[in-house]
Amino acid sequence: THIDEGATIRLLKLFYRHLAPGGFCIFTTHGNQAIERMPVFGLGAVEQNQVLSQFRQSGYGYASYPGRIDMGISLVSREKMIAITHAAGPWAETAFIDHGWDNLQDVYGFVSRN
Repeated sequence: THIDEGATIRLLKLFYRHLAPGGFCIFTTHGNQAIERMPVFGLGAVEQNQVLSQFRQSGYGYASYPGRIDMGISLVSREKMIAITHAAGPWAETAFIDHGWDNLQDVYGFVSRN
């Protein structure tokens, strides 16, 4: 929810490498439900528009918090997250709950196939 696409890929690769065979990974992202809450996430109007524009174009939008370069807000579509996880390793999706965490964040579960 707070990192750009490249950092997300690197983080999921790290998770995958450190899972035991059959290990289970659970994580959350901001998905479609978070769009309407963008004004309360601490971004300015320009940054909010950047996130939304990128999200609509590619399925992954990100902007840094004002004055930060290492953390911000991201939105990711389910389709894009599935593609990112497949790029990180040959694991299988075992769970998805649309806005299942706090009625906001999408919840994903993956099992390692290594």
